Amino acid sequence: MVQTNITATTPANLLFRGGRLLVNAVDLGALEGDVTFRVAKEDYWPPLAGASGEVTATRYRMKEEAFLEVIMTELQLAGLARAIAGVDVSSNASSEVMGSSDDSSDTVGCINSAEYVTITYTVEQCDGFTTVITMWHCIADGDFEGVFRDLGHFSFGVTFKATYDSADPDMRPWAVVHITA
Repeated sequence: MVQTNITATTPANLLFRGGRLLVNAVDLGALEGDVTFRVAKEDYWPPLAGASGEVTATRYRMKEEAFLEVIMTELQLAGLARAIAGVDVSSNASSEVMGSSDDSSDTVGCINSAEYVTITYTVEQCDGFTTVITMWHCIADGDFEGVFRDLGHFSFGVTFKATYDSADPDMRPWAVVHITA
């Protein structure tokens, strides 16, 4: 018999298809390709004299950051503005304009706390179960880059980074919940 880790509950725990991304409970639009959830950790191991390497139970967590990376393919300016700090959308009867918001920090300086958002990525499974990744106090991290293809459609990548709340800086700003009922 082949040894595996497959159990009777394995089918209920598999995630097969893409999900839905919400920013502050508003749908961000159609996504393309893979969605990546990543938790980056930075640990410190003290260099203890006499030890040939790292010693059990001496590791100290210095830093932990959560990221959600998506490729957006549906160009909804309002959704895009929610994804990028300091950007707002104005509209009239014939057009929408995305640009700097009046109350934002669209230049060098502090980013207003109102620019931080809650991200929810929900994946429904074949059996009706749901997995939800929630990240709080998020901001689009890194550069904004869109690709206009010769043959194809426009898409742009956004990486959301969760940040710690100043009122509770020890509480992780992310959670993964598997809903089975």
